[in-house]
Amino acid sequence: PWGRTSLLPEDSSQVPFADQFDYAVLGSIELGLGKFAEVALLDKRSQTLLVTDTIVSVPEKPPEILLIDPYPLLFHARDGADEPIVDTEVNRVRGWQRTALFLFYFRPQVLETVSFFQALLNIAKAPERSRKAFFGIFPFRWKYNWYQSFEVLRGNGRIFVAPILQMLILNRDPQKVIAWANQVASWNFVRIVPCHFDNEIAATPT
Repeated sequence: PWGRTSLLPEDSSQVPFADQFDYAVLGSIELGLGKFAEVALLDKRSQTLLVTDTIVSVPEKPPEILLIDPYPLLFHARDGADEPIVDTEVNRVRGWQRTALFLFYFRPQVLETVSFFQALLNIAKAPERSRKAFFGIFPFRWKYNWYQSFEVLRGNGRIFVAPILQMLILNRDPQKVIAWANQVASWNFVRIVPCHFDNEIAATPT
């Protein structure tokens, strides 16, 4: 917020919390319409690496916060507009896995789009046409091998850099990114806590 935001100095020893945290700033990277930046922090006492976007690990099941209102997961668990939205554990997990593919790829190869005309025809078959259900519109169809695509993405819980960051952002200034990554890799940490998806991931720099 304006008036409450300050820039971190490049030298992390100059901040009031230097005894507890070290940090490394990536950026800013010019994107044309804006800029991207990331700050990695090391909590020295717990040997924990804290990051925002650059490292993720995708869980098999949905994060608990999404279960406060599982409706979006249940919506995407369906295979067609004519299927009812039913709250079951299986549907929550399936909806999460498909949503994860959306989040990382925007338009996954295992997803087929339905023509606009066909999507309108399918509205008549939809058991729910509320605003929450997009008035019955369900303009896509998952291919039979969508789950294999999720398994490849998840990689058994491995840590990785999101494809959108790799292909659209970090590749714009590779030297700056490599220098930042080398600095982070020089720290002594035993776990990583990203802001998104799985957290408290057991990992070391080597």
